[in-house]
Amino acid sequence: MQYHSIVKFTRPELTQGVSILSPASGKLKTIEQLDWLSDAEQFSISQLGQGVAILVSSQTVLSPIKGKIIEWTPSHGKIVLQANNKLKFLIQLPVSYSRQHGLGITPHVKEGDIVNQLQPLMTFDIYKMQLIAKPIVLFFMLLDHKQFKSIDVFHRHVEAGQDTIFSLTPRKKISADVSTTKTEHNKSTP
Repeated sequence: MQYHSIVKFTRPELTQGVSILSPASGKLKTIEQLDWLSDAEQFSISQLGQGVAILVSSQTVLSPIKGKIIEWTPSHGKIVLQANNKLKFLIQLPVSYSRQHGLGITPHVKEGDIVNQLQPLMTFDIYKMQLIAKPIVLFFMLLDHKQFKSIDVFHRHVEAGQDTIFSLTPRKKISADVSTTKTEHNKSTP
């Protein structure tokens, strides 16, 4: 089953959207590029929202935005973050990983917590997790994507908290209070 994706790889100078920092380090793929997922799994993931898959190469998952944890399911490695402007983002391991009951996942937040951008959300024990799932895939999705024309991805590999994972190009003007860009963040850091 195919679905209409608004995610596209492009060059940074071709977009004018709101930049979102990467929550984890690793190689980026679109959902369609995950050829080891069945059509049913791809379709079920696509029903959650629009975004990318990170083939994880780091232990720490950071908050890409300042906001609130509105859902946290440690056994699934699933976190739903809501930005101050009410946009919601999903960070989640594949649903099949839930059978492991959170093996290798150490949470650093709980539901209801207010988090700052770049605050650690969870840590992975990569060794334990790779015994069960290889590669370790972390989905990063925008849940309320209908107000956006495109989700522009600039990099094939990202570093957590340093690189922009994607830029949101709105259909209409929205508040830029989703995150700060890398440059703005560095200016505010003492």
